[in-house]
Amino acid sequence: MKEFRHPNNQRELEEREAAGFWKAIGYVNKLSREKNCAIDLSVLREIHRTIFLEVVPDIAGRYRGMGEDTMKLRFIIPPPGSQVAARMMEFQKELEERIAGLPPRPKTKSKKKSKKTYRRWIYKVVELAAWAQHKIAAIHPFSNGNGRTARLFTNLVLQSHGLTGSRIKFEQSDKEAYLKALEQADKTGDLKPLVDMVFRAMMDQYQTIIKQRKDYSRGHT
Repeated sequence: MKEFRHPNNQRELEEREAAGFWKAIGYVNKLSREKNCAIDLSVLREIHRTIFLEVVPDIAGRYRGMGEDTMKLRFIIPPPGSQVAARMMEFQKELEERIAGLPPRPKTKSKKKSKKTYRRWIYKVVELAAWAQHKIAAIHPFSNGNGRTARLFTNLVLQSHGLTGSRIKFEQSDKEAYLKALEQADKTGDLKPLVDMVFRAMMDQYQTIIKQRKDYSRGHT
């Protein structure tokens, strides 16, 4: 087994973390293309492990444990480390139930009635993804990297159902809107602001993909 070498400086630390993050994106993209891909805790932990293995291997893919408590977040108090494993098992059980409760994907999008059915189905999938993202953020199962891991897990849910993933990073005004969406879910259980934000992030990602394809086509005519 390769011996771990600590980063020499902050720049190397950030470079390793960025590299791990891109590896995790690749892992999610590859997994989501598999038929009947797993959407469970083992995958969630592998996403986290991939991000942090070359950064802080001691926490990579490992839940918080006894004595590793997290202070109050902006609006909620995550469970103490001693309760994380049990809370995550509860999350897994509810996740399985929600996935099983999804309606089957409509076969066509062409007719007016079918389009309406298809849009309802998309909303259900995005709602599931947003619920999972909030649940992970609320439990805060890891010592670091919960937001990135939760958003990558969101993309796994979306992409495994044939939808476009969303942007992972929220910055500036987007970050404030994101925190407000989480606040709404924390206080009232209303996921709509978060669902709407995931929708917008999906559309942004879709537009980026379309632009990249057009740019590529123009360069290869």
